[in-house]
Amino acid sequence: MNWSIDIIDKYNWIPPEGASWDAGYAAFQEGQAGFFPEEAYRAGSFSAVDAETGKRTMADEFGFVCFPKGPKSDHYSNEGVNNPVVIPSCYDKEKAWKIAFAYNVWTEPIAGFDGEEVFRATYLKTMDDTESVDSTITLLMNNMTPNYLTLVPGIDIGNDLHWKISKDNTPAQQAESVRDKWKAALDEANK
Repeated sequence: MNWSIDIIDKYNWIPPEGASWDAGYAAFQEGQAGFFPEEAYRAGSFSAVDAETGKRTMADEFGFVCFPKGPKSDHYSNEGVNNPVVIPSCYDKEKAWKIAFAYNVWTEPIAGFDGEEVFRATYLKTMDDTESVDSTITLLMNNMTPNYLTLVPGIDIGNDLHWKISKDNTPAQQAESVRDKWKAALDEANK
């Protein structure tokens, strides 16, 4: 987050007065930025074809790279797994194991519909750079980690943290301002 604030400060990109929250999308599509941090699925909107003009939404060719990893990380990871499944503690160990087994069987890949080939074919349609799909997207698909924040009611990382940081309100300052709120939410979720 500090890196993001530094980039904004160095290059002084501030959305125009009255711009919508997604002004960065338009700036990228119009060639005002060389990079745009976003999830890979967003590529579909950049490569979409306008029904009226028959032209792509974004004229420039583009690909996808991993977001820079932090100095203490030894690998890239994808924190896009936002649908974790939890078995409530009201079940005993044997029943919980049976539920987990059934869920695993239900979510197993179907023969002939290899998950990797499905996502690969989808991204090949939306990205100009096949190396983005063959290396970067594949790397991220194989390095998924769950986002546990979705399991804690009362924590909204966007409203609580991301959208309130600036060079005048550092990530550390904003995190400190929500510490008690998040602690209370975690305590309640852990009951």
